[in-house]
Amino acid sequence: MLESFSAKVMRLKRRGDVAGLVDALRDRRPRVRRAAANALVLRSDVRAVDPLIASLRDPDTIVRRNAAIALGELKTPAAVEPLVGALDDDDAAVRAMAASALGRTKDPRAIEPLVARLEDADASVAATAKGVLAGFDDPRAAEALRR
Repeated sequence: MLESFSAKVMRLKRRGDVAGLVDALRDRRPRVRRAAANALVLRSDVRAVDPLIASLRDPDTIVRRNAAIALGELKTPAAVEPLVGALDDDDAAVRAMAASALGRTKDPRAIEPLVARLEDADASVAATAKGVLAGFDDPRAAEALRR
């Protein structure tokens, strides 16, 4: 988890205020958005799904990374396509976090996009995609890993 400190978010987190954390994802300050996305990693609450999906497009890379991690923890089918889109992010760490999150969903829609990431220019993204694909029980993943 990539953290940023925010007293506001710490209070919300202590109270278990998911609605407040979701609202904090829209704060004008990047450190608050980072901390909110990070706090939502540990909260399995469907109210966070759509705001976290929107956070995959945040201008701040750490917010996008934390949002991908949180969506991976939620393991919701609704996050698969947005996470697939995040595999094309300019930031390699966002791509790697998105790949890891897709691995947690085990959704077959993720296989072909993950196979494409085996050729990522960044070695950590390619390695993450490889590790994630190894966890799929699908002949397409197995075939891609044999190549």
